[in-house]
Amino acid sequence: MAPCGTAIMPAQFVDDVDDLRIRLWVNEELMIDARTSGMLFKCDEIVTKIGEHITLGPGDIVFTGSPSEAHLHPDQHNYRGSMAGLYHSELVPNA
Repeated sequence: MAPCGTAIMPAQFVDDVDDLRIRLWVNEELMIDARTSGMLFKCDEIVTKIGEHITLGPGDIVFTGSPSEAHLHPDQHNYRGSMAGLYHSELVPNA
């Protein structure tokens, strides 16, 4: 399951893709509070490497995993995420 919101932010409106704050709450408890600067590879390196094997197009989304401090539990239901104040998403499955 990967809720992604209703819009994609064009790169021209993002100050520094390599230092975005990413947060995820599970049942209102903050579980992830990290920055893209803490990733092993920079975002453009990831896209370049993937592009060597498949064709990426506008609107494609690349999932890279989660930080080591993330301890998510699949039995918890309410997920709310944000990225650098640019994007917010919430997922509350039916009970």
